Amino acid sequence: MSNNQQNQPNQQSEQVIMQNVVQCLQMTQSGDIQSIRKAEKQLEAQHQRERFGPLLLRLLTQKDVDLNIKMSAAIYFKNYVKQYWGRDEDIISLNDQNFIKQAIVRVMLLSDKNSQRLISEAITIIASHDFYTKWDTLLPELIEKLKTEQNFENICGVLKIIESITCRYPDKEKTLEMINEIKYILELFQDIWLNILSKWSQLIVECFSNSGSGNNGPPQQITSGGDSRINQTKYQILSIEQLIKIFFDLNSVDLIAFFENKMSHWAKIFEALLKTSDKYNIFKTSDDIPGPIDRLRTAIVRALKLFNSKYEEEYSKYVPTFVQHVCSLLTTINDNERYDHLAAESIGYLSSVACQQWNANLFSKTQILNDIVQRILIRNIRLRDSDINMYEMNGEDWIRRDMEGSDLYTRRRGAIDLVRGLSQHFESDISTIITSKVSQLISKYSQNVKENFVDKDTAINLILAVSIKGSTKLSGATKISQHVPVMQFFQQHILPELTNTKSTCHPIILSDCLKFVIMFRSQWPNDNFLQLLPMATSFLSKEDYVLHTYAAIAIDKILAMKQLNSETNQSSYKYPKKLILESIDKVLIALFNVLNKREESFTNEYIMKCIMRVISRSEEGVIKVIE
Repeated sequence: MSNNQQNQPNQQSEQVIMQNVVQCLQMTQSGDIQSIRKAEKQLEAQHQRERFGPLLLRLLTQKDVDLNIKMSAAIYFKNYVKQYWGRDEDIISLNDQNFIKQAIVRVMLLSDKNSQRLISEAITIIASHDFYTKWDTLLPELIEKLKTEQNFENICGVLKIIESITCRYPDKEKTLEMINEIKYILELFQDIWLNILSKWSQLIVECFSNSGSGNNGPPQQITSGGDSRINQTKYQILSIEQLIKIFFDLNSVDLIAFFENKMSHWAKIFEALLKTSDKYNIFKTSDDIPGPIDRLRTAIVRALKLFNSKYEEEYSKYVPTFVQHVCSLLTTINDNERYDHLAAESIGYLSSVACQQWNANLFSKTQILNDIVQRILIRNIRLRDSDINMYEMNGEDWIRRDMEGSDLYTRRRGAIDLVRGLSQHFESDISTIITSKVSQLISKYSQNVKENFVDKDTAINLILAVSIKGSTKLSGATKISQHVPVMQFFQQHILPELTNTKSTCHPIILSDCLKFVIMFRSQWPNDNFLQLLPMATSFLSKEDYVLHTYAAIAIDKILAMKQLNSETNQSSYKYPKKLILESIDKVLIALFNVLNKREESFTNEYIMKCIMRVISRSEEGVIKVIE
């Protein structure tokens, strides 16, 4: 029998299987639950067949298959790899694994955009198991694609795969295995990294530099090529962003000798790229999503921050130049949300520089400090319309950012960090400047309480930033600056807002005042401290989500406060149980009313925690409320 006759049944069998798989994938999109379940069971049964994974990859390269089917196949392939790769060789045989590793990069580059993203994720999963000892062909193949590929959309996809490998390094403990892996990557990749960074950056700097041809209108050499040329340029910029991310990942473990030796080269490129901007918005970026150049500059500043904090000796001579460029960047970008990440990283970079004694001379002049406060700090602490909208529409997120300090590094959080960084070396000067600005803001607020509430919010947050030198979760602010009149500010601008039963001020101001009370709870004299519980309780009846939640947080923190008896050397609760029992019925009824009557607070964790605290502190006193 000839080879063709022998292979014919196998080919027919594989073709039948592919048709069945396509039919099952179609059924999963039917919307009918029974059909979907039936299709899923049939697909699961196919798992046991050898060459099932390769068959899914082959399906993705078929020209006559509908894009929606390809999308489903890509999703299924990614989940198939995630579930079985490196865990069950009975499901994905060694032969299938080898075939997939040989074909998957080529398939990814041939796929449509949506499927490409999913196949890229599958490559990342496989690489997490096999790179580089069991998959030593991956990086050479990717590098070869970088040398020969002309489409920047595909180039960006290739670099994302490399970055998906290197992104594991910053968050992992350094091991010999990791060091060997990094050495392997560097041997193959470091020279081409610098070559393509230099080559690709030239066009971007030429077309988008604030001082170059990009200053004379939209870059004609890009826009004249129409949407296709603009799209290629977009992905060229995003490819450079991936190069910077890989640079960050590799250097997060140790300073790489190659990058140290070439520092003057890449630093010059970084400097030029920082001075670019898409001022004519040729990429049609919206106001709330970072554009390609925004993302690129953010990646650069993040990398500079790493070098400043980790390799200050080698990097120190570049600090003055980059501080100047970062300050310039912060004063030229506007308040749109698209710049939030860039602004936060840039302010974070300045904070890391300001904290270091050897960089103090960069900020030593009063005029420089004045400019930083006015043009960077106040501007980035100040609320925008989008922030106010978050307060009103998404109170939970607001509280995470404002009170808890979420993982998201915001403009305001970065600005507060910068204040504290500058205060380490210029406490008196920065306190004087900020206190003066606060007086101006409060004066403006008093002229129109309803319209100018943002000014008072800015003032309160500036005082919080400049006055707190040390804090703990249990006690709040434990160490405050002697240069800031915190108690005077409390008596004149916080307490009157909280005690005015006819107040017409914005709920944000009342929430700020409660936050102020919470943060400085360990600093109040006893008379003020004992007023806090009934005062906070009065705000539990407010409809505003953030306001009644802050009231609950305040009560919880107040009742948890302890103080040390110097004579017995034993701690006791600062707020006496006797006073709790006097108002326990009001407090608990108000708290349960929030849970029962405020729909958005039915599952409010802060209210529940406060209830538990009140019950715990009241002990047997809670029985009278139950009765």
